[in-house]
Amino acid sequence: MNVLESYFLKGRVIGWMENGASCKEIENLFGIPKSTVYDWWVKFEETKCIIRKNGSGRPKKFSQRGERHLKRLVKQSDSGCATKISKKLQAVQNITVPKSTLYDILHRQGLVTRRKIPKPNLNTIHIGNRLQYARNHVLFTVNDWSRVLFTDEVKVNLHGSDGNYRYWIDKEEIKANCVTKQAIIPKEKYGGGSIQIWACFGFCGVGFFRKYDRMNSKLYVKVLADEMMKSVNKCIPEKQRDNWLLLHDGAGPHTANIVKDWLTKNKVNTVSHPSKSPDLNPIENLWAICKRKLYEEKRCYNTKKDLFLAFSKIFNAIKPELCQSLVASMPNRMKKVISAKGKNIQY
Repeated sequence: MNVLESYFLKGRVIGWMENGASCKEIENLFGIPKSTVYDWWVKFEETKCIIRKNGSGRPKKFSQRGERHLKRLVKQSDSGCATKISKKLQAVQNITVPKSTLYDILHRQGLVTRRKIPKPNLNTIHIGNRLQYARNHVLFTVNDWSRVLFTDEVKVNLHGSDGNYRYWIDKEEIKANCVTKQAIIPKEKYGGGSIQIWACFGFCGVGFFRKYDRMNSKLYVKVLADEMMKSVNKCIPEKQRDNWLLLHDGAGPHTANIVKDWLTKNKVNTVSHPSKSPDLNPIENLWAICKRKLYEEKRCYNTKKDLFLAFSKIFNAIKPELCQSLVASMPNRMKKVISAKGKNIQY
């Protein structure tokens, strides 16, 4: 309820009181406690006004100008932690502000907190390459992108992803200082193990994939010859198979001379993908979907074989409609990169 609504409600209550209604009747009518109704009536009889006097209550920590300054300070800061901001205010301006007051002020200034998104650290060269890539492909339609085979590698852990987790806990358990099962992320010495997977997808669906221990140029050529070439007929529309394109990033094994020679010999044309640009390869979205399903309900795996079988089942179950929607997002990604002047985008 805002200030105007509060004053309007008080005015209605006072009007009923002046017409002889009792505190109990008003409580039943408006759902306001009798004690509150009585306090309002007493103050009205004393002041003949329903508006709160200026200056009553605890003085504000910040003026409007101070709140705007605090907003700028927070936006320029690398940390969104209220405790760190409070300590900084204490050190710089000698102002002690509770965390709850900080949150109220920042919300009033239109700020909200969000979990940070892991994105590559881009320098001016990366930004320039991304911008040029987007300008070169901004006129590509969904039909043009449908002839692209998107490929990449991913690491999958036995004991969950490398991200953050949250869980619910009862207040009594906090007081008892006990560690519940929900509070634990199973952790093994040296990380517990993981598997590496190469995979691909296109407009018609997901392709073949391969598990490996360590990728190098010779192994990558074998992957291209086996899994990739078989995936073309599965992932690319029939009318586009004569002029299809391979999209892979600039990792070392992908740019080795032996790989370039093989691509030239087999007449495989590639899309020149800029480095540090996972947001411009929609297969990253497939990885996120697979990992969410892999680790649902904090599920963990005992062996690499179990993990690979689970990944295989999830990846093969991806529907063509999802692949088509990801491919259809490419024109919009190019426009967003241009709007962002080559910087990271929300994909």
